[in-house]
Amino acid sequence: MVGVAGKSKGCKTCRQRKIACGLQRPQCAQCIKSNRICLGYDRDVQFIPMQAKLTEKKLVVTSSFGEIRRSSAPIHKKGQLPNSTSSTTSKSLESGHSNKNGYCPVEEQPKHAILNPILDGICASANRQQLLNAFISICIPRDTEVAGSSSPRNGGPWLLLLRELSIRTVALEASISAISASVLGRLQNNYSLIKESLKLYTIGLRELQKALWNPRLMYNDEILAACLCLSLYEVLECPGEGNQAYYNHCKGCMRLVAARGVERHVSGIGHELFLGLRSQGILLSIVTRQPSFLSTSLWMEDPWKEQPKRPLDRLMDCLCEAPAIYKTGDQVETLTPLESLEFHLDSISKLWKIDATLEGVYDDFAKEFPCPMYWSVLSTEPSSADDPILGKVFPVAYDFPYLKVARSLMMYWSCRFLVWAGFFYLYHGVMEIDIDAMDAHCSNYPDCALFDDGMCHCRHLVVQQSGHYRYDKSHLKPLEFRLDLKSLVYNVCQSVEYCMKSSVPIFGVWSVTTPLSLVYETVKHIPGFKREVAWMEAALRKLQASGVRIIDYSTSINNPL
Repeated sequence: MVGVAGKSKGCKTCRQRKIACGLQRPQCAQCIKSNRICLGYDRDVQFIPMQAKLTEKKLVVTSSFGEIRRSSAPIHKKGQLPNSTSSTTSKSLESGHSNKNGYCPVEEQPKHAILNPILDGICASANRQQLLNAFISICIPRDTEVAGSSSPRNGGPWLLLLRELSIRTVALEASISAISASVLGRLQNNYSLIKESLKLYTIGLRELQKALWNPRLMYNDEILAACLCLSLYEVLECPGEGNQAYYNHCKGCMRLVAARGVERHVSGIGHELFLGLRSQGILLSIVTRQPSFLSTSLWMEDPWKEQPKRPLDRLMDCLCEAPAIYKTGDQVETLTPLESLEFHLDSISKLWKIDATLEGVYDDFAKEFPCPMYWSVLSTEPSSADDPILGKVFPVAYDFPYLKVARSLMMYWSCRFLVWAGFFYLYHGVMEIDIDAMDAHCSNYPDCALFDDGMCHCRHLVVQQSGHYRYDKSHLKPLEFRLDLKSLVYNVCQSVEYCMKSSVPIFGVWSVTTPLSLVYETVKHIPGFKREVAWMEAALRKLQASGVRIIDYSTSINNPL
């Protein structure tokens, strides 16, 4: 029968002509014989995020879980795994095939059972593809919102790569479905879909482990994409109610990238996935204060042998320098005064180079984006940090041509804020280092003054009334406008409202989380920002409620100073 689901197996062209199809692939013989274009065998179906009810004892589509979802099943608390499935379920998962035609009879169905056909069919490839399509259409910006960008290379989200991947592994299929079910479940307040996402997540973990044990699969781009998807699920749901699982995912991703080698990330989808993973790896290094292989010259240069770096790539290069500086800074109390002075001066020199790079990045943004890149509007978003007497913390907000501009500039402002805050701490630190008179001069003093190589700083030390020596601050470059930390803090905070009001709210939330977290964790230790810090804490809680649940565990909003 033509047009009846499950009966007509012909290609689209033969179904439209209402003739028998030869079923040859990729093109049927009928189309070739009649010199027509064969439109393929895929059905045009649409995923509708809603719950339907079926109560009749008829054939019901089954998932690879092998059991019917009932509304009478107990609702599990956050982090609690649902009951394991039956032995039939396990066999279905291992084989990857359902019963013939994907149907099975319902035996002695209780009258009170309410079936959810969307969840029952969620593990079938067709339904998973529709779930992904619905997720992308709802949660990922359209071209007009990102100025034609459709890949990480052009500034688009890495999730768009999933359209280009031929999904042949269960690990990637389950991982994608887990993200899609989680986000759509939250948007639709569908707790059944959220529970299903956790099951899909555990399936994805298990299948990923199997793939990593398989030498033929472990280096495939699909496996790397599955790692990215599973780490994103941890960001969204945090099923373990902590950040360690996400950090472990990131570490595992980095080990896999290193094992794959640089050559697999030079071009194509491998390069695009690397761009998405690189930012996660760098941010993890900043959190752990441990430099990674990503900061070596090999991984800073070779992945871009076939194509130039984007401004955002150069911005991430600047962040690669941060872990080493933070690591030594944490140990500064164990250093001698001379070693401490060397660290401060060396770090200041690095920051000046980074600051110059960031100026170049901003110039490239100005060439790439339409002008003006942003403008001021009155803020309409309330905040718990606003005061009835003092008024709003930020009465003015920024508007942007499109979301990509806001996302790029927020990352630029947050990175430059880290640099300027570093100047603030290092310049003050240099002025507080007291060096004993016996250690103030090197063995070549005063002849070392003849060599302007920057290796010796004893000629710049001046004696104090106490008899100790301190570095002469006149030899430090003036900071000038870089002392104005508030301007960068305000720029980041005043951009939040635009992203939160985006027509694709979840992508706007993702765009805000990283830059706002970087600024918040730094500015809270600088005096004079009490109201701004309170506003950022309130904003981060809104982001958490909007779908980024890891904020509760990856930031210190619950541990104010």
